[in-house]
Amino acid sequence: MQRNRNRRWNDKCLRESNPISNRFKVDSRKYPSKKGCTVAITGALEEVVKLGWLHAKMHHEHKDEEEKGIKDWIRNNAEAAND
Repeated sequence: MQRNRNRRWNDKCLRESNPISNRFKVDSRKYPSKKGCTVAITGALEEVVKLGWLHAKMHHEHKDEEEKGIKDWIRNNAEAAND
């Protein structure tokens, strides 16, 4: 059973477009913060958005009601990653 699940996951990955060309990044060194944050997050856009939000909430103490605005900001400001 596990083998079938892994195969389905692999098939899904192969059907999607090249993941390398769809990588994005947000580098907090470009955006001043009180904590002088140096975190950079790279991955698929929605991964960057989710992790960026979690980082903002946990490390920078943003509130739940700011989630949509911060996620939108990350989507609009994420850059293509050239790695």
